Amino acid sequence: MTESFPPGGGSGFPQPDEYGGIPHAGGVPDFGGTPQPAARQETGGPNRTPRSEIGPAVSANRKKEPVLLLDLSTSMDWGAANENGPDWPDRGSRRAIVIGALHGLVRALEDEDSEAAAEQAEGSDERGGLMTHGFANEHVEIGDLNSSNLERRLNSIQWGGRTYIMPAWRAALSDYDEEFGDRDPDEQPVMEVLVLTDGEADDWMDFEPVLEKATAKRVFVVAIVGSGPKHDATLQAYLEGAKKNQAQDKFGKSHVKVVSFDSVTDPDEIAADLVTLVV
Repeated sequence: MTESFPPGGGSGFPQPDEYGGIPHAGGVPDFGGTPQPAARQETGGPNRTPRSEIGPAVSANRKKEPVLLLDLSTSMDWGAANENGPDWPDRGSRRAIVIGALHGLVRALEDEDSEAAAEQAEGSDERGGLMTHGFANEHVEIGDLNSSNLERRLNSIQWGGRTYIMPAWRAALSDYDEEFGDRDPDEQPVMEVLVLTDGEADDWMDFEPVLEKATAKRVFVVAIVGSGPKHDATLQAYLEGAKKNQAQDKFGKSHVKVVSFDSVTDPDEIAADLVTLVV
C-alpha cells in the first residue's frame, strides 16, 4: 500500500484537503492569507457524529492496510432515516446508500493498493482495491472492491440474515497475517478495519473483546448507518467498547473510532466522512 491519492482528482470525487477534510460546494480558498478548510454541510439525526469531530483514524505518515467488514444482514434493506420506510431497492434504503458511499471510498483507496496495477495487468478487475468481507448468518468473502467491480460484486452476493461478525473478522485477520505476517513488525502496515453496519452483532459478546484489545497496529473504525432505537443501542454498545479499549491502553489512547451516520441519506456525505476517516 502507498499513501498517495489519485492524481488530479480525475475520478470526479473530491480529494482531501491539507486538513484531512473533503471540500464541498461553497468552500472558497483564501488566496490572500492562511488557507482555511472548506465548510462541510451536515445532515442526519440527533446522534449523528458532528463532522467537525471526524478525523483520520490513523495518521497520514503511517502505512496502513484498510479492510472492510460489511454488514449484509436483512435490516440493511430497511430505510436509512426510517426503518419503516421503503426498502431496497429504494435509494433511501441503507443498502443503497452504503453502496453509493462505497463508490466514493473505493475511488479514493484503490490507487493506494500498490499491487493493483500488477493484479489487473491481464485486464481483469477481480483483484486490486479494498479487501472486503461480508457478514450476516455467515461469512461472505467478497474480495477486492474497486470502482470497476463494486456495483456488480455487491449486487451479486446474497444479502439477508442475522448479524454474526466474528467469522468475517477471523477471515480478515487470516488474510492480513498471510500477506504481512512474515515481515518484520516495524515493516508491517497498520491493519485498519472499517466495520460498516447498522446493528449490534449477534455475537457481540465475542466481538467486544476484539475491540478492547485494539492497538496502534490494529485500529478499528466503526461506521453505523440507520436510525431509531436499534441504531442508538448499537452506537452505545460500540462506544462502550471504545471506552474499554482506551482504558486498557497505557497511554490512554483509543484505537477504536466510532462514527454515527444517524438518519443520513446522502451517500456522498457518508463517502466524504469515510475517506476522511480511512484514507
